[in-house]
Amino acid sequence: MISEVMCIGLWVLLSYIVGAIPVGFLIARVVGIKDITEHGSGTIGATNVARTLGMRYFFLVFFIDAGKAALFLYYAPVSVWHLSIIGLMIGNTRSLFLCGGGGKGLATLLGILFVIKPFFLIPFLVIWVAGIYVLRSVGKSSTCGLLLLLAMFIVWPIMHIWWALCGAIMWSLYCHRMYLNKLLHGE
Repeated sequence: MISEVMCIGLWVLLSYIVGAIPVGFLIARVVGIKDITEHGSGTIGATNVARTLGMRYFFLVFFIDAGKAALFLYYAPVSVWHLSIIGLMIGNTRSLFLCGGGGKGLATLLGILFVIKPFFLIPFLVIWVAGIYVLRSVGKSSTCGLLLLLAMFIVWPIMHIWWALCGAIMWSLYCHRMYLNKLLHGE
């Protein structure tokens, strides 16, 4: 019993540490930006890195952030997926390596979905791309995509990890709350 609890605790700790690896911060530092959080929106996410360094860095940061979450979840036992999802998301958005700073969790969430429900990525990407075209804002289009994902998981729940996925989506929505507020007020 104790070893099982310790094993679960180890997976949770590892998921947080993997999520907390500040990919955008490290890539920006390698390119010559000492602290990406002093630029743009102040986050380490792909969008802010792209605003500062150029679009090619968006894809680099995005795919590494999504990839580290997907790989971790792929190798984690299914029995700890629910806690690993929460650990990855909190790690990405509240990194111990950045004294609690981080990204908004979108790439991490999409990496998680790639392992659990890859089909759900298609409607998200359609809404996200259409949102960028119509709204001219990555943040607002990401928020629209997150709202769609939340609705999809409410309609088609995955029983054993439903609460963790909905919690992860709501956490990312919370991190995007500025854009949610703008959408609600028609800005």
